[in-house]
Amino acid sequence: MEDTRSWYEAEALMVDLAAHRHTMRGSRAEEIETRVHLLYPKALTILVRPEEAEGPSPCDSPSGSYPDYLLLALFPPGP
Repeated sequence: MEDTRSWYEAEALMVDLAAHRHTMRGSRAEEIETRVHLLYPKALTILVRPEEAEGPSPCDSPSGSYPDYLLLALFPPGP
């Protein structure tokens, strides 16, 4: 049986601007978003992107930066 899981980078941004970064394996970005939301239920924003495969460094890219995160969830502040 083939393992279809990949590594993802996830970041949870809190109301006080604290950030919590994790690297996790999952089959889809939505699965990672759900797991991070369970870890940080009060997160305002959860950002998820596939982890970079080994290859050219970000400095080799035309913009010289890392690829953007995919915004999967935005939670408005509660009362």
